[in-house]
Amino acid sequence: MKNVNDLMILLKKAIESNSEKKTWFVSFSGHVNLIEVRLYPEGWKAYDDLDELGKKPIYHVRSCYTDKNESIEELYFWVKFKLENEL
Repeated sequence: MKNVNDLMILLKKAIESNSEKKTWFVSFSGHVNLIEVRLYPEGWKAYDDLDELGKKPIYHVRSCYTDKNESIEELYFWVKFKLENEL
């Protein structure tokens, strides 16, 4: 079973993989024990370009509560899948 430490290590790898082709954002809200992850699969630059053209950019949002093991595992494996299946 994956825990918060495993998730944080994986999120560090995700952030380190940021590039023009794929961008990760991670937010932690300590007052509610919530981690939120946003993935821009076409990169942040594409987000700016599309926004200027009036088009809706592609991004995915997933979150988990750090006091719920099932939630942590679900986010862990989602991030792991997205990292392993980079385009």
